[in-house]
Amino acid sequence: MDVVLKNGTSYKPWNTSVDQHSDCTKNATETNINLVSLCRNSSLKNFFECVIPDAEEWVLIAAYVLTFVVGVLGNILVFFVLSRNKEMRTVTNVFLVNLAVTDLTVILIIMPLALIVDVTDTWLFGGAMCKISIAFGTMCLTVSILTLCAISLERWYAICGSPNFNINIQKAQIIIAAIWAISICVALPEFLAFTVVPYHTDSIFRTMCYPALWERKTMMIFQIFLMASLYFLPIVLIATVYTYMYVVLWRTRIPDTGNDANLVELTLLY
Repeated sequence: MDVVLKNGTSYKPWNTSVDQHSDCTKNATETNINLVSLCRNSSLKNFFECVIPDAEEWVLIAAYVLTFVVGVLGNILVFFVLSRNKEMRTVTNVFLVNLAVTDLTVILIIMPLALIVDVTDTWLFGGAMCKISIAFGTMCLTVSILTLCAISLERWYAICGSPNFNINIQKAQIIIAAIWAISICVALPEFLAFTVVPYHTDSIFRTMCYPALWERKTMMIFQIFLMASLYFLPIVLIATVYTYMYVVLWRTRIPDTGNDANLVELTLLY
């Protein structure tokens, strides 16, 4: 339906997509120059509505900044302490360094993007960065969870396994490489499926990073797979392993050890 302005110029209102916005400006001539102004003013208004934080969003920004600073300093301290103390370069600490690497990746890459999306309610970084950020997030999550599982299994082998079995630093590095390879494979489907799509009809800025190349059923199946493999199974594994170690250590009495509870705690940690 055409709309008639006060000066008699008629046009079809733009309200749905970037293409319509482009056509609106592209098709403008000298006789409907006011239409170009309408398009630009609408875009500018929507832009400022997206990028200027509301009052409550400043609290979210402060929380993000605090988490960012504490996370960066904490993980840098891990690297500093382990690099300065050669006696602390154990298998368990090698896995902890791997955890620190994934934490820094999330803090430096994923968190700033997530903050901007939370404040603006839109994705401003294009399709390529959409794929990369989602894949990086899933990959780092997988690395962290598998590393925690590896630490628990390494402790189990050290305490309850065969004395002839020994995980040295070289074997730990191979395990870490395998963890990263598995994590890349887990993140690859999301890298292929995610893209940028509009989700609001009154602004060209309201876009989101979404697995639009998947059907809803496929997306649900993949999410269930991630929930089972990266949450429920690791929880069961870690809880079972540490419970078994605790029982074994509690029942094992070593002469002149003093407090058995302290022995259990120290053995589980180191």
